Amino acid sequence: MSISQSRMEDWRCTYCGEATPRLTWLAVDARERPDLIAGFSNLVKMECPNCYRPVRRSQPLLVLRLAKAAPLIAAQADDDQRDPFESLGDVVATVRSELGDALREVPGLAVRVTFDEIEVGAERNIDVDVGALSTDASRSGRHDSTYRGLLSKVRGSQQEQRLQAGLQELALVGSEEQLREVVERWPEIVTDTAESLVNEHLEQATTEEGRHFATSMVHTVQLCRSGDFAGAWSVREAVIRRFQEDTFRPRLRAFEDARRADQPTHLARAGTALLEVLPPGTDPDLRSAVAGLTAAALLTDEGPDRSRSIERAIELGQMVFSILDQHPEVDDPPRRLATATNLSAAFGMRPLGDPAWNLSQGIAYLTEALDRFPPTLDLDSWAMAHTDLALLLVNRGQSGDYDQARHHLELALTHRSLHRDPQDWAFTQLNLAVAYSRTDTGDGQANLRKAIWHSARGRYGARSAGDVPLLAQAEHNLAAQQFQLSRMTDSTPAHRSRLLDRAEASALESARLSPADQSPLRFGHAWTMVGKIRAARKERGGAIEAFKAALTALSADMGPSEAREASRLLLELAEAEDHVELAADAAGRLVEAAAAVISAHSRADDRMSEHSWQGTTDFRFAAHALVRAGRLEEAVMALELGRTRELGLLMLGESIDLDALSHIDPSLHAEVEELVAEVRADILSPKEGSTSDRSERFARIRAALRQTPTFEKAFPPPTLDEVGVAAEPQCPVVYLGSAPKGSYCIIVYSDGHGSTSLEAIHAADCDSQAIADLAIGLAPDGTQVSDIAYLAAQAYEPELLDESIRLLSPLIGAKLLRPLADSLARRGVSSVTLIPAGILGLMPLHGISWSDAEGSRKALIDDFDVRFAASARLQLACTQRAHKYGNAVRFLGVANPLPHSSPLDGADLEVDLIESFLPAGNHLVLEGEQATKRRVLDALPSATHVHFACHGGGRFFDPLLSAALSLSDEEPLSAREVAGLEISARLVVASACETGVLQGYFEVDESLGLASAFVAAGAAGVVSTLWQVDDLATALIMSKFYEGILGAGMEPAAALREAQLWMRAADAATINAYASAREPLRVMRSRSQSAIASGDSAPFNAPSFWAAFVFTGA
Repeated sequence: MSISQSRMEDWRCTYCGEATPRLTWLAVDARERPDLIAGFSNLVKMECPNCYRPVRRSQPLLVLRLAKAAPLIAAQADDDQRDPFESLGDVVATVRSELGDALREVPGLAVRVTFDEIEVGAERNIDVDVGALSTDASRSGRHDSTYRGLLSKVRGSQQEQRLQAGLQELALVGSEEQLREVVERWPEIVTDTAESLVNEHLEQATTEEGRHFATSMVHTVQLCRSGDFAGAWSVREAVIRRFQEDTFRPRLRAFEDARRADQPTHLARAGTALLEVLPPGTDPDLRSAVAGLTAAALLTDEGPDRSRSIERAIELGQMVFSILDQHPEVDDPPRRLATATNLSAAFGMRPLGDPAWNLSQGIAYLTEALDRFPPTLDLDSWAMAHTDLALLLVNRGQSGDYDQARHHLELALTHRSLHRDPQDWAFTQLNLAVAYSRTDTGDGQANLRKAIWHSARGRYGARSAGDVPLLAQAEHNLAAQQFQLSRMTDSTPAHRSRLLDRAEASALESARLSPADQSPLRFGHAWTMVGKIRAARKERGGAIEAFKAALTALSADMGPSEAREASRLLLELAEAEDHVELAADAAGRLVEAAAAVISAHSRADDRMSEHSWQGTTDFRFAAHALVRAGRLEEAVMALELGRTRELGLLMLGESIDLDALSHIDPSLHAEVEELVAEVRADILSPKEGSTSDRSERFARIRAALRQTPTFEKAFPPPTLDEVGVAAEPQCPVVYLGSAPKGSYCIIVYSDGHGSTSLEAIHAADCDSQAIADLAIGLAPDGTQVSDIAYLAAQAYEPELLDESIRLLSPLIGAKLLRPLADSLARRGVSSVTLIPAGILGLMPLHGISWSDAEGSRKALIDDFDVRFAASARLQLACTQRAHKYGNAVRFLGVANPLPHSSPLDGADLEVDLIESFLPAGNHLVLEGEQATKRRVLDALPSATHVHFACHGGGRFFDPLLSAALSLSDEEPLSAREVAGLEISARLVVASACETGVLQGYFEVDESLGLASAFVAAGAAGVVSTLWQVDDLATALIMSKFYEGILGAGMEPAAALREAQLWMRAADAATINAYASAREPLRVMRSRSQSAIASGDSAPFNAPSFWAAFVFTGA
């Protein structure tokens, strides 16, 4: 939270009556937000969007700490308005709370001024001018009348402010000596004015407690005026006694009763109530003790308010550290260690924020505390700290963490005893069991048996202590560990059955001990374990019911990781049993939970780790279930959420009008710019061990943006409307994906007037495993199922490429792409944008053929201009760029960089050929030794059309963003570097080898490669290649392509299709004639190893010659 406060309010135009919702600042702290003070007129004025006349706000505004002479100002439209505090009660309360100890800097009443006065005063030095006015009243004439009015009000308020500040201190004195000091410091409180003011407060008091307090203040002031300080202190003592008896002592008693009864829920409630009546700065020993115990009690909350309780516990823990730092007299190692233990536990279980950052915070707190804490001071606290540190290490699970965790737990057990403290002993045993069950060193079965032994001891200890939540956790541990042991390969069927029986009994007991309304997370976790055990026994019906029970408690908000697992397993079973609606329901829950888990991470590596492997299938498999149930809009949203998360974050700055934001809210603009820069740096230059809690800051900034005029829709989740805009009337968007029960297409048609329709194609006999067999050639267990696999041919065996594509035709071509083509033809569209998910994203979908009704071979490219896109949102961005960049041509060609170990003799001819289509001038060609990385980087930002004819590319199994173009001296220009550039290219052509291959088999849905890197950098469209292509074939296609876009003004996708169709169909005579008419092609043909026999009907008909070229974007 911040001291400055804002909310949406209606500003009503007095001319036309139009009410305009606007983010309205109701309190501004000048130290916290100097930018708002500098632009004060924007806080109080606007132009009516209806009649364009000036509108002035009607809401009052509090301004804090603008000047020492006026620490609190209440500004309003004019002096005749009512008391501004009448409408700002909630704002005042929040501001007082956020000021904390700084509240003493804002003493007394507010100076009431007009908006005009403070707008002028914001630009002046009020303190200097008021001081000068006090010593020389004639100087007021040097100021304009508005500012003179402000200075006069400030000067007049100073005595009143001192009076109020003195009375506030008088009310808080704790001894007669303090009372005398206050009167000496604030002589204003023993004046007629002071007595009149406290009598006025008495008349205005509306409650018995208020009247009693006001009466005591009247008597105190009167006695102080008469010099009877002993009598005055006697009055104050009576007030303190009454407060003690009526408020403080009952709350303290309730707190102590709850603490003695060991009732965490009551203790949390009583502690919170007690802290409310302990103002900042009073009794630091008591405040720190109550805050620490309340924080520990809050951490036991397992109900629906669990997240809020954890956040409050963190606030209280940090409050305790602040008190200990400010008051060394109450600081001691045991209290500091207990506070660190509370904070570490809170961060360890915190559902908000980045998980890795939370764990790092908890580990840091405990490590520092243990380093400073001699165990001899308090062995119980020392043992608890080691136990909690071990739990955090287990949850982090980095290399060596499990061994360290066991060390810390065994240290704790050197002190802990079943008989002395069964609860803590049991807790330590259970954590040691978890450490053994997760360790990745030593004998796996032996480790699991040790884990089970420790869990059984923990269960015994929990029973002895009568701790039901701990007993439930012990039963769950046993269930999980026995289930894990049953899956070991050398378990006999009988032993396996016994282990599963015991595991189920423990899981059911854990569920019984964890009511869903009290412990939803543990309840859901227990039923998930029951489901897994029943599924292992092939009891599908029972497993389904168990997962359904788990999901009554789990959700994207309550245990998203657990909800994700339960939803995924339920989806798999429901699909296997052909429960279409149930599968779709599970799919919807899975998408929400998976998105929540992934987006919680701050670091790109962590997000992609969560997203890869099972994560990539989560969204695609969920979409399949939703397609089967006819819930197509949800399926589209699932696929959008599961794609190009990192690529979208690289383009984050483009989705916000930063220029406009800089005028509306400069401070927020600076925060957004910083966040965008951090996000890009994290993706492009990741640093090991980054602990910045960026996800939480992102959420806070997003919330602030959505409260800012014209930015209400900043960072929205994908919507069908957005997808509909990306789909043009003659170019629908098509999502393609596969799952174990079949493949699917979702076609998004748009009429261009805001109406969107969806159509689905489901190919049950074209499942994900069948596609993977043909693409990879390996079954899930690693056995070879095919000698010819597309991805192997693409990367290693180009001679097998055409055969591998032919093998894809009966499955993908006939069963998925042909029905798609038929649907598109019925609609009469001419183009299509393909968004393939998963392994389909690695395939030349435009070139995979099928047999039509007449027996002819056809592919999508025969009838449609084919564009590929990473997602609809990114496609829309490319379309907007294309319109923005226009038709200007500033060409940059990069050809045959030298020196190089493998020079490309035809590359310079390729660029010479393109130059023949360019208008005179306004282009730059970097050939040979000129094609240095530095010169290319200098030229890229200003170019509209860029062509790379050089070595380059990357394979799908290479590290993400490692694909590169090879420039002079073989210096690489990597995809990672490209994505960090800022370019404005209408078109980038990377005709080098494999520039269109997406990298990362398990991260394929991130769509990261050279082509997408150019999109991230700002390109509207990119032509790239999927494999190495014959030099002459490349030159021919490039010639026809540029002929289309530069000579005939065609769109890139249409020009590329025309070039590919011509290439595929042209006979030798046609090709020779075309080449003979163009000098660069004649030379290339004479050098080429592709012999074009004069009688050859179609020398470049094979897909390997033309299907490698793909167009991405608009």
